[in-house]
Amino acid sequence: MMYVPDTHALVWYIIGDTRLGQNALLALRDPSQRLVIPTIVLAEIRYISARHRIPLTFEEAVRRIRSVLRGEIAPLDEEIIEAMPTMLEIHDAIICATALVYSRRLRDSAVVITRDEAITRSGLVQVVW
Repeated sequence: MMYVPDTHALVWYIIGDTRLGQNALLALRDPSQRLVIPTIVLAEIRYISARHRIPLTFEEAVRRIRSVLRGEIAPLDEEIIEAMPTMLEIHDAIICATALVYSRRLRDSAVVITRDEAITRSGLVQVVW
C-alpha cells in the first residue's frame, strides 16, 4: 500500500499539530509503507509558508519532509493531468489523480491521507484520517 498525503496532513505531521487524525498519524509513521507526495502539496506548502501561515520556511519544511519521511515527490505530468477528476477543485483533483495514477503505475493500492470532505465524498480514492 502507498499513501498520498494532502497538504494539511503533511504540514500537521511535520510540525506536530494535534489536529492530525490518529489513523493519519499512524499511516505517516509506518516505515513499511511508501509515501508519494504530489508536487501540488509542495507548491501549497511554499505558498502558505511565504504567507506565514505555518511556523516554517519552505526550505525548513522540505528538510523535515526529507528527514522524517520516506517517499518520493510525484511530478505533475500529462498522465496525472489527464486523470484529474473535473468535479473537484484543482488542488484536490491533482492529489486524487496522483493517487490514481501511482496506484496504476506501481500496481499497488493508494490511500489519500486527508480530512478534506470533497475528496472523501467523491468516492474516487480510499481515504484515511
